[in-house]
Amino acid sequence: MKMGHGCANTIDRHANPFWPQLANDGITATIIADGAHLNEEEVQCYYKIKGVDRTILVSDALELAGLPPGEYIRSERKVLLTPDVVKFPEENCLAGAATPISTCVTNMMKFTHCSLENAVQKKVS
Repeated sequence: MKMGHGCANTIDRHANPFWPQLANDGITATIIADGAHLNEEEVQCYYKIKGVDRTILVSDALELAGLPPGEYIRSERKVLLTPDVVKFPEENCLAGAATPISTCVTNMMKFTHCSLENAVQKKVS
């Protein structure tokens, strides 16, 4: 379950999907530690609550990642590429990541103080 992804820009602080997902030990959290999808404190909380065995670092970096910042057309929609994320400018919401997974690994280690091994461990079901 990608924690926090696809949520409205404004959500209720009590009645929202985060609390049940965090409280459910049967859910493994997949997080994007780019600092934009989730900030440092959110990554820390998810990692502390879910632990190393129920946290998976992922990326949704788009094919635009690595290109110069600016406006692009993707799937017939205008998107704004910033150094950190891709946004739908009219809705002012995320459309995807622009940060490489290697930066997310570095952030994960910095934000949580976990080891490289724990940041990239292979999950086996």
